[in-house]
Amino acid sequence: MTDTLQLVHEFTRAHKTTITRDNGATEYVEVLPLLDQLQEAMTANRGTGGSGSLAKAPVSLNAVDLWQDITRTTAHALTAVPVHAQPATTLGQGIQQWAAWAVNTRNADDEAELNAYLVYWSGQIRAMFEPSVDLEAACPDCGEGFTWSHDGVEYVRRRALSYNQHRATCVVCGQVWEGAGAMMSLARAIHGDTPVEQCA
Repeated sequence: MTDTLQLVHEFTRAHKTTITRDNGATEYVEVLPLLDQLQEAMTANRGTGGSGSLAKAPVSLNAVDLWQDITRTTAHALTAVPVHAQPATTLGQGIQQWAAWAVNTRNADDEAELNAYLVYWSGQIRAMFEPSVDLEAACPDCGEGFTWSHDGVEYVRRRALSYNQHRATCVVCGQVWEGAGAMMSLARAIHGDTPVEQCA
């Protein structure tokens, strides 16, 4: 399980990360909190549709839906948190209060639930900015190969597994394989004992 407090930090505060440039060089950079990145996905580069008086549409309805999901889930979770002298005024503060309570309760399920949400949400936010490739294989955890999703017009069938340079994800069960080692394990699970180089 990814460290919950690290996830909260990445979600609500600017943080350092390593990026790999196209030429192979690695660089240590500071990035915006994931919640700020999500807000940018909702509002950046919006056009007016020709008239400045028209309402601007969000760049990504997926980003808006995710923001609403995070807001609803956090508000619901905070109903279980004892009243604080200083109520949360931002979504980030709400997540921090939820985390402070969840990691300090005597029930490990509270932290595990928060952790699962943060892993899922951070994966969804990162996927908005990182191109991914569908894998033509069933998920080794849930066994599903496809899922149906609504694209705003109709339901479309899409692959359950996808990957980018950092992680692979199953959109059906939410399993994430983070980093090269985990992605190699996924490749072995998909292809059995066949060496990965022979599977291309």
